[in-house]
Amino acid sequence: MSWLFGTILIILGIFVLLGSFGAAPVGFWDAFLWIIAIGFGLSGIFAMVRFFPRGLVSFTIGLALVLKLLGTIELGFWAFVGVVAGAWLVQLGIGYMIGWGRFGWRRNRWRY
Repeated sequence: MSWLFGTILIILGIFVLLGSFGAAPVGFWDAFLWIIAIGFGLSGIFAMVRFFPRGLVSFTIGLALVLKLLGTIELGFWAFVGVVAGAWLVQLGIGYMIGWGRFGWRRNRWRY
C-alpha cells in the first residue's frame, strides 16, 4: 500500500509545482481535493479489477472530482449527490444483471 501513498504524493507534488509556476491554479483546498480524487479513482480501479462492478461508484466519484478540478465541469453539492446516486444505481443494475444476490456473489468460496 506504500506505493499508493507514493503515487498520491508524486501527483500532488506535480500539481503544487505547476501551481507555483503559475501554470495551474492550485490552492490548499484543491490539493486536498486532488488527494481525495486520486484515492477514490485508484481504489475504484482496483476494486473493479478484483470484482467488476463493485468499484464503479468510487471510480465515478474520482473521475467527477478530477473533471471538476481541471475546470471542465461545474459540480455543486446536489450535482455531486446526483453523480453518486447515478453511479450507485448503475453499479447495482450491472451487479444484478451479472448475478449478484442479496448477499453478494452466490458462489461458494470454500468449494474448489
